[in-house]
Amino acid sequence: MIPDLVAMEEPLVIELNGKTVAVMMRLPGDEKELAAGFCISEGLVPHFQDITLIHHCGQSSPMVDSEDGLEESRNLIQIRAKRVNEALLREDKVMMIRSGCGRADVRGLDELLPRCESDSKVSLETIFSLVRKLQGVQIVYQMNRGSHIAALFDLSGELVVFKEDIGRHNAIDKVIG
Repeated sequence: MIPDLVAMEEPLVIELNGKTVAVMMRLPGDEKELAAGFCISEGLVPHFQDITLIHHCGQSSPMVDSEDGLEESRNLIQIRAKRVNEALLREDKVMMIRSGCGRADVRGLDELLPRCESDSKVSLETIFSLVRKLQGVQIVYQMNRGSHIAALFDLSGELVVFKEDIGRHNAIDKVIG
C-alpha cells in the first residue's frame, strides 16, 4: 500500500491597520508574502511602498503533537500601511477565503487593473518551456498532486520566484507579495 501524503491547510488571519480584513485557509509558509499580496491584489493597499510593517505574530496554542502541549501558531499577520483604500476598510465585513473557492466578483475589474503599456511579446515555445521548468520545481505537487503553483519569469525565461499553495489565488498572492 502506498501512503497518502495530504497537504494540510491552516487558517490565517490578516489584520490591516488594526482591522481584520480576511481569514483564509492556506498551505503554511510564506505568510507575510501571502498577506501583502492579498492586500495589494484586493486593492486594500494601493502600492507596496505604502506598507510600513508586516508582523508575523505567533501565539501559544494547544497542539496534541508537541512535547509540552504548546506550540507556536503561525495564524496572524498584522500589516500597517500609511495609505489604504478607506472605502473598502469601512465595509464591515471580513472575507472568509477557502482554498476551493475563488473570488468571482469581476464587476469593475477593467477599472481596477492598470492597462499594460508594454510591447513585450513571449513566443508560444517559450511559454511551453516555462511550463516544463515549473514541473521540475513543484515539490508539494509532486508529493500529493494537491497544490497549485504560480510563478514570475523575466523576459529571458529565467524563473524569478515561484510559490505553491492549495489555493491557486493564494499561490498568486504569495508571488505578488
